[in-house]
Amino acid sequence: MTNQKSLEIIKIQEQTDTDFLRRYLRQCECEILRLACDFGENYDEDYDEDNMGISILRNEDEILEQVEIRCTLLNRMFELNYSETYFRDLEITNKRLLQMEAKVLEIHKNGIKQLTTIQPFFSLSSSLTYRHDAQNPKLIIREDDGFYGSQWNDMIEILDMIGSVSMTDNLYSCYGDSSDSYTYKEPCEIDLVLPKEILFCYSFCELCNSQYYSIPDIMRMTTYHICQEVFMDQLISLD
Repeated sequence: MTNQKSLEIIKIQEQTDTDFLRRYLRQCECEILRLACDFGENYDEDYDEDNMGISILRNEDEILEQVEIRCTLLNRMFELNYSETYFRDLEITNKRLLQMEAKVLEIHKNGIKQLTTIQPFFSLSSSLTYRHDAQNPKLIIREDDGFYGSQWNDMIEILDMIGSVSMTDNLYSCYGDSSDSYTYKEPCEIDLVLPKEILFCYSFCELCNSQYYSIPDIMRMTTYHICQEVFMDQLISLD
């Protein structure tokens, strides 16, 4: 992070004028759309999803800088708009992600048991990911949508694409083989000021810290997937 961007992040985190933050957010999101789609002001007319990955790779540094600022803006607005209801919803969202992590581990263990009966030499990977469908996003509509004024569908689609392009879209993973070895991940911290403490699960931390989703983004996202990959080792003789 450059010194200039660090100062900008600090400035946002100290801001208390929500109108200023909302205007800044609109400017930031317009720039993200321009960079991610590379079509300037004609984004709505010329948008082509097939070319988004190419645009993201070409403008990766500039996009990452803007999405980090966007995340900071939305998280600051969340802090300023805090209520007991929002905190309860935040706890529910974190709990659901924690339950999905447990589901990943359960499916992983069952997969190992099944594979052991048919193949003695293998390795299994089970991961939790978020997959956004821009045509059918299934985002939760919240009463505070207007307060933020974010283009949720477009922004979350771009963030999902960034994770896919950079191969950093796994939120929680288990690795194991016939020896029943698993990888457990501990919760980590999120740079967020709340009146009450909450222990965020690993997936929540990954979404915030590694993939630049804001708290308001995550509270609207629903389409998570469990993916599994099997690697088998079998000797084949030239004879």
